[in-house]
Amino acid sequence: MTLLGRVARRHGNGALIDVRSRRHVFLPGKGPLLSPPTTLNPEPRLSPLVQETLRASTLASMPFFDRSKVIALLERLPTMDERARIANDQVLMLRLSTCVLHERLRLAA
Repeated sequence: MTLLGRVARRHGNGALIDVRSRRHVFLPGKGPLLSPPTTLNPEPRLSPLVQETLRASTLASMPFFDRSKVIALLERLPTMDERARIANDQVLMLRLSTCVLHERLRLAA
């Protein structure tokens, strides 16, 4: 790599130069890859899966989750505003994933 290439890479500040137009092209910063919140639309197939799985006995067999608090959160979902449901969506998806892995790998007691 040439000296010019190293300087451009080090001091580019997230900008590249388009060869054809000779203009700066700014690249956005990296962000998390998140799925659309499932708690906003309770009609699709995923919402009943979340409700059924998190209310089942699998969650009770995992000592690091408090099943009663998870069920209380599920009960409060319909009354929460949109921002609160979006904030709790990742929490519920983590617990759902843990329960599904627990069942599929036959870790339940």
